[in-house]
Amino acid sequence: MGSSMQKAFDDCVTQWQAYARSPLGSIRRELTWVTLEKILTESKIKRVLDAGCGLAETAGLWLERDCHLFLCDYSPAMIKAAKEALLSRYPEKSKQLHFIEAPVLELPKRFDPGFFDLILCHTLLEYVDDSQNTLNFLADLLRQGGIFSCMVVNCFSESLRMAIRSQDPERAKAALEQKIFSAGLFQNINKRTFSIDEIKDMVKRAGLRSIGEFGLRIFSDFYPEHKLREQDFYNKVLELECQAMDKDPYRQLGRYIHVVGKKLKKRKQKGV
Repeated sequence: MGSSMQKAFDDCVTQWQAYARSPLGSIRRELTWVTLEKILTESKIKRVLDAGCGLAETAGLWLERDCHLFLCDYSPAMIKAAKEALLSRYPEKSKQLHFIEAPVLELPKRFDPGFFDLILCHTLLEYVDDSQNTLNFLADLLRQGGIFSCMVVNCFSESLRMAIRSQDPERAKAALEQKIFSAGLFQNINKRTFSIDEIKDMVKRAGLRSIGEFGLRIFSDFYPEHKLREQDFYNKVLELECQAMDKDPYRQLGRYIHVVGKKLKKRKQKGV
């Protein structure tokens, strides 16, 4: 990630906070919690890494489990906003919060292999130069039997959004053959998108076994925001999303792909 990308994230903290409070931001957060709670039944999770944490949207889950939470982001403005929000909300958990202002590439210099019980890699791979290598070295920081949560933007969702939300069939047609798109909120930078099969393969190559594959926000993006702000309607949409998130073909069309993997053995290094 270059300095221009870092500046793009620094400049958009306020907009990202507004998005996190919006109905779509809230739905993404709640669905992420649902998918993780479907998987995380073991009680041995004590050390959690959120790599590329942004505003640390899932932090409450881990702090309420009395985990030590390590939050890493290379955007000074993002990590500052996350720190202020979490210390204000959870002042009694300050000793369990560890903030790391650094690129994720530096994490192997700071932690031993197998240090973490759970690693979150949510909407990070879209912005790194080598997504497979990033996933590999993060998985190396995970203990055997640990859980890896990987979330990315779904490439198939872009055409749908352009055709339905933007009412732009020409752009939707062009997007059928694309994998790289404008990052939208983070202006002047691009994001890479993925299919669920690509992420499953990447997870496998990192030495992880998939134990859950979900599509998030399958339907939500196509409702008017004013409808989603009606609590009864919001609740019904959330229930619909929860019912469809692990069912084909619906999960193939979610705005986000969420694959949860378990580390069963050490990854084979090249040349070994």
